[in-house]
Amino acid sequence: MALDYKSSLARYRRYLQVVQQKPLWQASLYVILSLVLTIVLVVSALRPTLITIAGLWGQIEQGKLIEERMDQKIAVIQQARQEYENNAPRLGLLDEALPTRTAWSLFVTSLGGFASQSGVVIETISIGPLAGEKRDEIAGTGAGGLDFSLTVAGEYPQLKRFIDTLENSRRLVVLTDVTLSHDEDGALTAGVTGRIALAL
Repeated sequence: MALDYKSSLARYRRYLQVVQQKPLWQASLYVILSLVLTIVLVVSALRPTLITIAGLWGQIEQGKLIEERMDQKIAVIQQARQEYENNAPRLGLLDEALPTRTAWSLFVTSLGGFASQSGVVIETISIGPLAGEKRDEIAGTGAGGLDFSLTVAGEYPQLKRFIDTLENSRRLVVLTDVTLSHDEDGALTAGVTGRIALAL
């Protein structure tokens, strides 16, 4: 079996002649079109995957922002909880100073205690309005208030001590008017009007 070099060489020559006859731009056009077609097919095949990746990336970034906000809120809540725990023993004082209910009996009892400490006599007490307990805001305080008025009798130092004790009591009391008068016998009386503070 002899190798036929001449026929192989003839085929090779024909191939070279065909390539020489085609211009270079036609060959390069085929290569360029093949590359463009390949790129279009690759992009169209990968497009759904790229869209999904971009969407997931956005969700991850949004999740990170939400996580940061939640961490900040948790920190604020923990700080508020710590403040609450630190001040929990004093909440009773706040409830006493600014109660949510009127607790008139406690207020009248404390007035009796203030009167006995100062040595004055309570002649009249007027508290109102009891029906419906209208809570108007005390100007500039952010707290509601109910009106009261009372008349006490005694010597001047005793009256002064009573009014000072009333103003400095644990219950928030705003005195709106204090009038001093004396009767024919020379006994002093003080008319006190004010408002008892309540939480709105």
